[in-house]
Amino acid sequence: PPRRQRRGTVQELAALLTAARQLRLRSVRAALMLVIYGGGQRQADLLKAQPSDFSRMPLQLVGMAAPRPFLVWQVTRNKRGNEGALVITAAAAPVLRLQLRLAAARGLPLIFDEGTGAAYSPRLFWKRWEAVRAQAAQSVPSVASLQWRDLRRTFANLARAGGASIDDVGDAIGNTAAKDEGLRQVYMAAQLETSARATLAVPALPRKGAA
Repeated sequence: PPRRQRRGTVQELAALLTAARQLRLRSVRAALMLVIYGGGQRQADLLKAQPSDFSRMPLQLVGMAAPRPFLVWQVTRNKRGNEGALVITAAAAPVLRLQLRLAAARGLPLIFDEGTGAAYSPRLFWKRWEAVRAQAAQSVPSVASLQWRDLRRTFANLARAGGASIDDVGDAIGNTAAKDEGLRQVYMAAQLETSARATLAVPALPRKGAA
């Protein structure tokens, strides 16, 4: 069959974030932020992310006159087993820092279910996502056809539209891997620079109401 081409629009993404806030599904909102602004990682990688995988570090990327603090996610991807270093944009950092504090205080993964107070199973996360999508569809009907897996493609297209190169986006979503253990430190430094260009290229979504 032909490959799926669906991707979310800016209006659909904004509606989803608003719906998650309205339903008080804080962690689903954080997961949306993380996939949109944190490199388009797969659902399995989002659900296994731990607070210890995130750190705040000063980075001086190309074009910066001085180092700036960024939230960085060190991820080992579930499908390929390759490692990535992803810079989280300022638009998502406050939401994710709060989620990190809540998860760490409970000894839970970053994305956990508020209703049960436990880590998400894929089935329960799908149920919560369906609720958010249905709520969002009340204001933006087209979002009803958007699937979670489409968000990975959405990130890639937003980053490209923002000026990131194909190689930069590939580094962010994990289509290139550090296979040589001896060169990992060199590779990771380069990947952080290139994946940062992809994540930082994604524009901030319009906000509806208070955060």
